[in-house]
Amino acid sequence: MKWASYGDLEWEQISRPASERVLAEAIEAENLAQITIGTYCSKTRFLRALQQDEIWFDVPHPEPDLKCFLTGDASVTWLRAKDGYHYRFVAAHPKYVEHCDGLQALAFSMPRFVERAQRRQSFRVNVPPSDAQLLLKWEHSGKSREAQGYLEDISASGAKVTLVMPLGQDDYLPNTGHAIFMQLQLRGDPIGIDGTIRRKFPTKCLIEHERGQERWELGIQFSGITLDLRDRLESYILTRTREMLERI
Repeated sequence: MKWASYGDLEWEQISRPASERVLAEAIEAENLAQITIGTYCSKTRFLRALQQDEIWFDVPHPEPDLKCFLTGDASVTWLRAKDGYHYRFVAAHPKYVEHCDGLQALAFSMPRFVERAQRRQSFRVNVPPSDAQLLLKWEHSGKSREAQGYLEDISASGAKVTLVMPLGQDDYLPNTGHAIFMQLQLRGDPIGIDGTIRRKFPTKCLIEHERGQERWELGIQFSGITLDLRDRLESYILTRTREMLERI
């Protein structure tokens, strides 16, 4: 059987509240996991522990010789379906325990922290007009300004938006490097995102010019993204990715 390889991933430690949350979700869903001890590697599943300070797993198959655990700690890795990230932790102090179903389970001490694999690039998906309502807000010369925008595409780290302005009112818009706030409704989910404009240019559409308008495209890089906000963005991105794949 071919096991997943995680050696080429870079990992970052997440906060304790985030660690507790992702572990609780994995236990509640009885997520599949990969457990590695030295050269031994097997699949297992999270179980609900009967001891608060322990984390339990279904006994891996094929069942290992318990002596192999004495050679070092175990590494547990799993995929979180909610955001598409891989998570891992180091498990120590193994022992066999009896689960509520009368079968054996493999128990470890609760890990001190959890790590998440860093993505080398964020997925970007197109956003249908019916999915999003967007209001852009910024400061200019000490005055608050805002404009209705259109969310063209989005990733966990940024977005492409467009907005239509009357011809000759270019100075009303924020410039490259300017801070901007996105007040967004994404399939009914209210989201507020701080960002910085990294790209700005007119699309120069002749039809809109005939109407006395100019459509501008802005590339926005997000800043100060919390784990909760990233989870919500990733959830939408994964849903849209699945929808687009179903059409192929």
